[in-house]
Amino acid sequence: MSTVYCLSKRNLISSASYDSIFELEDLILQTCEAQLLAPKYRNMMQRLEEQKLATRSIARRIAEKTVGIYDPITLAQRDALNHATDTKILLIVCQHGADLNLLTAIPGWRKSFDRVVAYVWDCWGLESYPPYTTELDHIFVPMLEVMESLHRAFGVPVSCLPLGSDALNHGSMGSDRPIDIISYGRMPAEVHHEFSRMFNKPNSDKFYVRLNPRPTEIPPNQPYAMREDMRYRRMLFQHLRRSKITLAFDTLSPTERKFPFSFLTLRWFECGAAGCAMVGTPPKTPLAQTILDWEDAAIALPDQLTDSVEFVCELLSDTLRLQRIWRRNYLNHVSRHDWRFRLQQIFDTLELPLPQPLSHDLNLLQERYAEMAVTPLNF
Repeated sequence: MSTVYCLSKRNLISSASYDSIFELEDLILQTCEAQLLAPKYRNMMQRLEEQKLATRSIARRIAEKTVGIYDPITLAQRDALNHATDTKILLIVCQHGADLNLLTAIPGWRKSFDRVVAYVWDCWGLESYPPYTTELDHIFVPMLEVMESLHRAFGVPVSCLPLGSDALNHGSMGSDRPIDIISYGRMPAEVHHEFSRMFNKPNSDKFYVRLNPRPTEIPPNQPYAMREDMRYRRMLFQHLRRSKITLAFDTLSPTERKFPFSFLTLRWFECGAAGCAMVGTPPKTPLAQTILDWEDAAIALPDQLTDSVEFVCELLSDTLRLQRIWRRNYLNHVSRHDWRFRLQQIFDTLELPLPQPLSHDLNLLQERYAEMAVTPLNF
């Protein structure tokens, strides 16, 4: 048997950038019967957050090399006795390589676990990974382009694990979608301005919604269960389920954040699971050819802004095409791209048996697909 532990930053940060990570962690706790390990900053570090950036950075580096910046986490003795013969797996889901420093919150972390596995989303920038990355047993990344360099730098097995979404709970192919077009996250500013100008002007019969992230808190002011993290995610998915079209752009598109590679970000999975037609700039990464491989999975906008608005208006008027898109998107995500399939890949790669709750949910996904695949289009 395996005992899974999930190492989390949820006591250290509250941010829209980490909401999806914490959501995946909650799913790991549920489907893998995992135990949560969530360190807190030492009191001195919490006080340092109130200082100027330069002072805070210097003090943090000193603390990291001496006493550490986290209150230490020790595994309960009774837990060690109860699971003495189990394979102990520590799983950490990271926004970027620097998040691996969270391992230092567990004294002797390497000796405490049989397998230590990381899933790093923004996985480039090898200089941000701590030197003890070499002690990991496996690294999963959502980008083919980084695998070789990461393996060469740290000598650790690296596997490609695309991102996903909770399609089982949040997916939909329903047709009740009063929002014509929605956007969130990165996008070219001029595209947002043009759609806002044209769709939200007086007497317009179109409805364009732009969702903006809430402010980041470091450290959070409240415990995770009382914060906006989960509520914000539920609100996001509710908006997506009620939207006909979402704007989505490749990471190489000119936006406020620069990326070194094209890759499939969370938006393609969240919006696809919710059924939305995804319109914008399709990802150029070769991985997209196998992940988004069905008709109209990613629809390209014309180069000219005025043509783009006209294109979207024409698409909105094509009810049959939209219905088919919503259906195909949802069915592909519920049958292939749910987070539970990604967790299954982790266990298969590590050659470990699947936890029973995870197997149960995988069966539910199969049943959901079989049920919805025969549901007729609803006009």
